[in-house]
Amino acid sequence: MINVLTTVVLSSIFCSVFAARPEIVDDILPEVKKQGQTAYLNCSVINLQSPAQLQWIKKTTPTGDPLHISSDETIRINEVVEGRRKYDVVKYGNTNRLMYQLIVRSLTETDAGNYTCQIYLPNQNYKEWPQKLGVLTVQIAPTIKADSAASITVQENQNITLTCEANGNPAPNITWKRGDGFPLPNGGFQQRGGIYKVYQINATDRGQFICIADNNVKPPASYTVQLEVRFSPYCSAVQDTVGQAQNRRFHAKLECLVAANPRAEVIWYKENKATQEKEQIQDNDKYKLEQQDDQRLKADEKWYTLEIKNVQGNDYGAYYCTGKNEHGENQAQFQLFETMECQGQNCPSVGAGKAPSTYQVSMVTFMFGLIISFSINKCFQRMVNVLYFVFLSSLLYIVFAETPEIVDDILPQVIIQDETAYLNCSVINLQSPRQLLWVKQTESVDFQFLSSGETVYTDVEYNPVELREKYDVAKYISNNREIYQLIIRSLGQYDTGNYTCLISLPNKSIKEWPQTSGSLTVLTAPVVWPFIDQYEDPQKGKNLTLLCEADGNPAPNITWKRRDGSPLANSRFKQRDQVRCLHGDFWCVSLDIYQVEATDRGEYICIADNNIDPPGSVTYQIEVRIPFHFTAIQDRVGQGQNRWFDAKLECLVDAYPRARIIWYKDSQYTQERVQIQNSERYVLKQQDDQRLNPYGKLYTLTVLNVQGNDYGYYYCTGRNKYEEDQVKFLLFETDECQGPDCPSWMIGVKN
Repeated sequence: MINVLTTVVLSSIFCSVFAARPEIVDDILPEVKKQGQTAYLNCSVINLQSPAQLQWIKKTTPTGDPLHISSDETIRINEVVEGRRKYDVVKYGNTNRLMYQLIVRSLTETDAGNYTCQIYLPNQNYKEWPQKLGVLTVQIAPTIKADSAASITVQENQNITLTCEANGNPAPNITWKRGDGFPLPNGGFQQRGGIYKVYQINATDRGQFICIADNNVKPPASYTVQLEVRFSPYCSAVQDTVGQAQNRRFHAKLECLVAANPRAEVIWYKENKATQEKEQIQDNDKYKLEQQDDQRLKADEKWYTLEIKNVQGNDYGAYYCTGKNEHGENQAQFQLFETMECQGQNCPSVGAGKAPSTYQVSMVTFMFGLIISFSINKCFQRMVNVLYFVFLSSLLYIVFAETPEIVDDILPQVIIQDETAYLNCSVINLQSPRQLLWVKQTESVDFQFLSSGETVYTDVEYNPVELREKYDVAKYISNNREIYQLIIRSLGQYDTGNYTCLISLPNKSIKEWPQTSGSLTVLTAPVVWPFIDQYEDPQKGKNLTLLCEADGNPAPNITWKRRDGSPLANSRFKQRDQVRCLHGDFWCVSLDIYQVEATDRGEYICIADNNIDPPGSVTYQIEVRIPFHFTAIQDRVGQGQNRWFDAKLECLVDAYPRARIIWYKDSQYTQERVQIQNSERYVLKQQDDQRLNPYGKLYTLTVLNVQGNDYGYYYCTGRNKYEEDQVKFLLFETDECQGPDCPSWMIGVKN
């Protein structure tokens, strides 16, 4: 027994002294993730046995104090984000080598920093504990803090400074450009930097200036400044010389484009040949003056026309279009001259019914043949190119050459819209005249040949993009393999599909060519379309259905909410299940509101989200129509006359949209109603009362110093765009003062 105990004690001492020390065997790789994503930090250890523990510590915190996240697999921070724990630790491996993976979900800017994996060793100094440091970088999409106002108004020739400050991680690049695509005032189409100075503003500089902040973390941020320039008029003749024949009831039209801010007063003049003076033209039987708006023009540009009717000999000469505002005056000059034939698009046709000439027939035949030729060429161009290539290849085909092969699968690609896709095709034994072809297969197009070798077909659609080719093919050589990489830029939803890599073999059918396919899936942010008008005006008590449709890849989740945060969860609100729309390949969700109440008015937002930024949304403005309800607080009111007593008529109106209230009194002489205005005899007031609902208003008419001719019928009338109503009052004579404002000594006193 003593021998056994001695052996146990010695074994324990030996294990304590010579047990292997736990170690962290690999570096913690740095992790770079975008905001909202999940980060994974891995720590690999050996010889970890109890009571030693592996701990995760966050060194960088807002308070400066280390944050103890976990011990082994036990989480010490009970933080929940979006229904899941913020932190988790998962253990992988066997008893000899273990990996503790720290999971950090729903990343924010404060999650960035240094994370330490350390092994807790009892009875040893902290500095002797094994530890490794890992860095987590959280990329933040840009946000803009604009120091410039959203709208700036300046005088011509002044200087301005536009300022744009942006935050994000990494630090974003800031670029200024014009919203209309024209060059910037200082030259060039873009200007780098948050501060943009414009010297000696010109009228042509007016418009939108856009500040864009981008750090390759989607989405980029933008801010628009509307620059309004106040300037004297610019007058331009659309055609400064206009011809027309005389004495044949033909008209001539002069057109003038005037730009000015503020708007110019435009006057037309004709030069008197005898006196050489300008005479103002008025709109009459001889001249027709018009101002026309055109959506292609800027807000401060207007199109003015002068039409001279039935041109006569004395109408020829100089005309002037003049514009004037507070900043100055300018003009454009026109010359009307005589021609032998009618000029302009309104001239009567000549030679109707005449057979076409040989030249006309020839031109028509030529154009028809040309159109047919181009149509055939467009439809079969790709096929002809391929057949021609196969024919030439067959002449040079080497019978005993090794058969080329495609040796690897094309990995499927899933990429976000606007980014770039790379599809790789690896081949061996590829020798001339064999060529590698890239072909796109979609539902709408059977085959679309994109490239042959490293040559991209120039007739491929969607080309070019952003001053670069939509498609490119790059060739690499690795371990006796040739890799043909298809590059597709600025991805859109139409780029989704199957892409096939083929090797052309002369004298063999296309079905025998080696080939392999890979799929490209383009993830697109949701787009939401309102199915009906975004402004609804239902009547109280009726039912209302709001419907919106959304598209995106993957299919977005669609939800409804109220902008003011009021709940939808009751028996009167029902959001239907998400279904395919009947009229298209979209997703539809409706919101039914039963027995609409006045409190249902406001903004309702349909939001579509598929985790691809930005989510889509559409807003409906609901205005609940409340039918008129008029109430006379007291429809019969009495008051004594000739004693400086007043009478008050009170009318309670409940309606939406708000009613326009007018008071009337029956005339004693004509039996017609006479409108009552605020005056020395009447006081009209509108009062709010906390006892009323939000759509109720109290309107009062006070008749001052009641006289005998004030007695009779009064009417409180209201009207909005849907209906009108009224309530009737009777003011009658009494012997005593009536109402709360009567003096106490008068109460009970008779005339």
